[in-house]
Amino acid sequence: MVKEVLEENIIIKSYGDKISRELDVFYNPIMKLNRDISLLVIKSYFDKKIKFCDPMAASGIRELRFVKTIPECFDKITMGDVSEIAIENIKKNFKENNLDLDKIELNRSDAINTIAMQYYDFIEIDPFGSPVPFLDIAIQRIKHKGILSVTATDTAALCGTYPKTTARRYNIKVNKTLWYDEVGLRNLIAYCQVQSAKYDKAIFPIFAYCSDHYYKIFFKVEEGREKANKMLKELSWISWDKKTQNIEINELQTKDSFGKIFVNNYVDKKFISKLMKNLNLIEENKKVEKLINSLNDEEDILGYYIPSKFQKEFKISTCPKFEVIEEELKKRKYKFSRTHNNKDGIKTDCDYKIFIEILKNKFKNT
Repeated sequence: MVKEVLEENIIIKSYGDKISRELDVFYNPIMKLNRDISLLVIKSYFDKKIKFCDPMAASGIRELRFVKTIPECFDKITMGDVSEIAIENIKKNFKENNLDLDKIELNRSDAINTIAMQYYDFIEIDPFGSPVPFLDIAIQRIKHKGILSVTATDTAALCGTYPKTTARRYNIKVNKTLWYDEVGLRNLIAYCQVQSAKYDKAIFPIFAYCSDHYYKIFFKVEEGREKANKMLKELSWISWDKKTQNIEINELQTKDSFGKIFVNNYVDKKFISKLMKNLNLIEENKKVEKLINSLNDEEDILGYYIPSKFQKEFKISTCPKFEVIEEELKKRKYKFSRTHNNKDGIKTDCDYKIFIEILKNKFKNT
């Protein structure tokens, strides 16, 4: 069934209510946040006109919004899709929104062939499922100082739900943890970095997050074998204890460790301030503003604690409120923040033993 949908004052045709890869023209309203951030990153990062590629354009909603909101940012926009219906639908959507196709190159082809056509300043990898099949060619075709944008919806394969799938698809050993959503994000970053190193390129996340059913990472690309070597050396093995929730970074692999995963900061706080300055470009921006503020406030610490799990493991009758925990941690000069992806998570550099004592309200005895 064909119907009209509205996103940021862009009207498009949508084919069906059920989100499925079998749709003639794919449109997912949940991914509006994803598209919001892409628009803000382009406007905030580049100081020149760019060559942009979306090899799985579907309805074309992302590019329709670009052309309407930030047309000055583009020298050329390449859009691809294997579906002839999708390509024709994109043309109709541009016409119905009174937007021209002057800067648009439409390519009816699979994603790999579309990416392989030329070199780009920004490549958007946003598949239904895993980005693995498209990363190799995308890394080859992304320019120095460009942005590689990677989305993955196979979160279960990255976070530890299916360890064998993770090993097979991403060549990473993973254990199930309480901070599994962050583990999945860091696993995806690590995999992308390993693939980029094959081509003497180093890629660094400047904005990455977990939301709904997907992971999203924006990588800054830098060429150079020494940079690639250094990047790989920073990937680490991790060990995690279920009872104490203690996380340790290991130089060598042990029987219980997993990885190698990315352990550094996945958000550039200076870049976040640039995103905030352009937030007015998004009309319905409450969700994206909340995410950006949350990531800005989030401490650059590996993993997080779940107080309710400590309560169960150590038979604590009642845990203090988050505000009380925060006050006590800061009084002791420890870092504290909530996590952007888990309402129950606390990021802190406090040792787990002291954290447990705080949960037990033994403030005077520690």
